[in-house]
Amino acid sequence: MLKARYAIIIIGIFLPYLARLPSGLDWLMQYLQGGLPGILLMQFLNAITWGSILAWTTIYKRPLFLLFPAVAGFACAGYWHNMLDLGSNPNAAIGLIIIPFYTLVPIGIAGGIAYILDRFLKNNK
Repeated sequence: MLKARYAIIIIGIFLPYLARLPSGLDWLMQYLQGGLPGILLMQFLNAITWGSILAWTTIYKRPLFLLFPAVAGFACAGYWHNMLDLGSNPNAAIGLIIIPFYTLVPIGIAGGIAYILDRFLKNNK
């Protein structure tokens, strides 16, 4: 379970940058142009996403159910980080603050479903 938690942290740290790569290096550079303070701010905000996934991992008995909130949260975050064009509007950077909070809904729904399935399978044994 500990290795899975470390994997969630590592994926969560690199996800915003990896999600930008399919659109080209220009899109990736939009996230890197802030220098070290920009990267630290990005990681601070992105910790909301992977931190909430880690919070769900504390209640599961089986590591398989970690996939539910992880896939839901990382897929949502990856999609929004890929779609956010910081050069389109001066206010587009607000999306960097909003994206982690958008991911809380799918993480919560998937985490709840995984919790119910985990308890159901526990009672059937």
